[in-house]
Amino acid sequence: VGDYYYSDGTWSSTRNASKTVIGIVISNVSAATSDPLMSADYPKCTHGLVVGLPEYSSTLGQFGYSTVYNWLQTNGYPNHNTETPNGYGLTKGMTAYRKAYPNYVELYDTGTGPLAKHTVKTPSGASSWYIPSYKEMKLIYENKEAINKALNNAGGTQITGSLYWSSTLRTYNSYNDCQGSPFDMVNGGWYAYDKKTEAYPVRVVFAF
Repeated sequence: VGDYYYSDGTWSSTRNASKTVIGIVISNVSAATSDPLMSADYPKCTHGLVVGLPEYSSTLGQFGYSTVYNWLQTNGYPNHNTETPNGYGLTKGMTAYRKAYPNYVELYDTGTGPLAKHTVKTPSGASSWYIPSYKEMKLIYENKEAINKALNNAGGTQITGSLYWSSTLRTYNSYNDCQGSPFDMVNGGWYAYDKKTEAYPVRVVFAF
């Protein structure tokens, strides 16, 4: 955690000024082990996760939780649980939902969303960029000090905001309404009763 990850697919604990840093290692968790879609698309990405240097701002966008949940399940995308680093699969599913229903979930717009704005290429063998799940945001939160130190040294944007969007959706009452509930970077949990139209910071990650 805190290692510098370079454009050539290598990484180091001490920054190599002759190489281009594209992100900071946030965990050695194997996303390919826990995310079936990651395993299918990038089976060798078992080493860890990397967060990008910049930060973006976006609204989540309107939708009904039950509608999205049922659509994702019908089309073979993963569940929105809080204990799995499956942001890749969730992002893939929500992006597909956005394409099917263009008036919803602006966060996953392929032309204007954070993933469209982040044009840095990942090296061969690494996954594409995606929006981290709740569990992956939790990993960032738990290692925030080391990650921010490396981000600062690499000229990136430190993680200082209190609320961040994740790719994990959450209901907030018995009617299965979904407020979006961003991740609270201050206490490491959900921030309840929030609006899906509120703009919050977004970090993007990839697996290697």
